[in-house]
Amino acid sequence: MRVFSEQQAALLDIQAARFNVVTYSRLVESQSRQIDILFKQVEELQKHIFAQSQNLLITQEMIEQLRQAQFGRSSEKRPEPTPLFDQKQESSTGAEDAKPDPAKSKRTRKGHGRKAQPKLPVEEIHYTLTPEEVAAQGLKVFDGQYEVSEVINFYPPRVVIEKSMRQKYLGAFSASGESTIITAPGPMKLVEKSRYSVDFSIQAGLDKYESHLPFSRQVKRFKELGLEVKEQTLFDQVDMISWYFKAHIIEPIRASILSSAVVEADETWWANLTDKKKFYLWAMTNEKAVSFVIYDSRSQESAENFLKGFKGTLLTDGYQCYKNIKTAEKLANDWAHVRRKFIKAETTYPNESNWMVNRIRELSQIEQEIKLAALAEILVAREAKSKPIVSEIHDWLLDKKPVILPEGSLGKAIGYTLNLWQGLEVFLSNPQVPLTTNLIERLQRDPVVGRKMHYGSRTLRSAQVAADWYTVIGTCRLNEVTPRTYFKYGIIEILASRKPLLPWDFRNLNP
Repeated sequence: MRVFSEQQAALLDIQAARFNVVTYSRLVESQSRQIDILFKQVEELQKHIFAQSQNLLITQEMIEQLRQAQFGRSSEKRPEPTPLFDQKQESSTGAEDAKPDPAKSKRTRKGHGRKAQPKLPVEEIHYTLTPEEVAAQGLKVFDGQYEVSEVINFYPPRVVIEKSMRQKYLGAFSASGESTIITAPGPMKLVEKSRYSVDFSIQAGLDKYESHLPFSRQVKRFKELGLEVKEQTLFDQVDMISWYFKAHIIEPIRASILSSAVVEADETWWANLTDKKKFYLWAMTNEKAVSFVIYDSRSQESAENFLKGFKGTLLTDGYQCYKNIKTAEKLANDWAHVRRKFIKAETTYPNESNWMVNRIRELSQIEQEIKLAALAEILVAREAKSKPIVSEIHDWLLDKKPVILPEGSLGKAIGYTLNLWQGLEVFLSNPQVPLTTNLIERLQRDPVVGRKMHYGSRTLRSAQVAADWYTVIGTCRLNEVTPRTYFKYGIIEILASRKPLLPWDFRNLNP
């Protein structure tokens, strides 16, 4: 650095110095502007690179989705992360000196061994030698001593014709001098002249809608047992039971659900075997009952007809038609569908998706802890534990939204969640609202398996018969009532002109 003496400084031209200061300041200002321009260009390039990387991720996602759709299986199971180097590298000498851990080498095997079967009847079958064999070997019976073992056996079903012999009795003479004739009552039938018993009709329905055995396969099985029967005949039997149950059991179940404070609702397609259009199976539950109804569309009109009269809180997924149900007091949305959106983005955006999935897991763990608590305790726990997590999630979503392209899986997941945010917060203020719609989706498994096994329905009427049977079977399972027992009880009560108990009341009287 140059140092001027006082004499040298006195010789400087003040005017020239001022000129140089102005010139240098203008030069610095010009260079600072150029630097700002360069910074902006760098920022634009960074944005362009980020956008290109996002577009590349979106393209990779589309390729993966197409591959999964063509070759993959539908599943929500998340594989555990496996590190690249999950085993310690050991030298040859170290491997020789290593001793096995006895705690790991002797693991307790689960699921093996004989399972107790207390509900099966036990029959003793004695196996002995013939008298000739005893005499030939000079043996003597060892009284009361046996080698005992058990074998579970299966006896094939039988189909028999039961010829009803109804005894006739001569009664008192009438006024005209003729004796009256009294005939003993015969077996109960769905229709007076029916050739099939009530048990036969119930079995046909349970085989199809509980065991998922199509009528075509039932016909083959009956043929092996000696019975020639048509598919239409089997349908007529289950249709008749559905007709009896409609007014006395199925509609009361539906009315009970619609009168509840909180209802879960969902819908899925049902194959139409007549034309290319689909039927739709609509489902709703209030935890003690489930109701299925078939419509020929997934429209707003179908949703309104399905939920007509409901005035409580409706818990659903993000399907748009539920937002416009005028009678519902409040709409709640479930977190399971949010979780699925982020799981879908997990391959491309692992860090962000894992963060969100872990937060939802924390909410689920809180729900497990308070599952059996009173409503007031649930509300307090959600306020203290769940609300901070929900607030954290909301802040995170708002922070990520501006920097993530909306076309990608993560952007779609974020947009989906924010669009439903008001409904996702409802569970915090209403202890009766579950965190998810997992219950109604579990109850839909039987119909979903059924449509795969017997392919669908040819008419809307036959599809509704299936929905009626699934309604009764699903409600029985919710109340731990055996469907066969309840169907037999319901038919007997209806044919006797008595009002049958609904499954939850039936269970209380028949624990």
